[in-house]
Amino acid sequence: MEKKKILVIDDEVNVTSLVKTRLEFHNYYVVPCYTSKRGLEITIREKPDLILMDVMMPDINGYELCKELKANPKTRTVPVILFSAKESDKHKMHEKCMEVGAQDYILKPYEQKELLDKIEKIITKKR
Repeated sequence: MEKKKILVIDDEVNVTSLVKTRLEFHNYYVVPCYTSKRGLEITIREKPDLILMDVMMPDINGYELCKELKANPKTRTVPVILFSAKESDKHKMHEKCMEVGAQDYILKPYEQKELLDKIEKIITKKR
């Protein structure tokens, strides 16, 4: 079976590296990315099966990038899970995900099992 491709967009290199290592251990192919603008380019070119994206990014925040992805015919079907470390985002994440078209969200620090379960649920639904 072909490995599912996941694009991880996070400006924190340590976080991206850790997520990449964990997902590769579970047989995913991971493409790391450190800026939102580059993430958009990679999504168009690579057509990942799923995007894990941080909300707080230095160039374009995750909410705005998600809206852009969902508005673009080339990328609108790629599922997105948003990451956030801001405690204040906890109460509005569900609402914001619905507003921008993300399939789900996860708060940092996250439990590995929770992340893997959400990824598997979304990728399985996409098939």
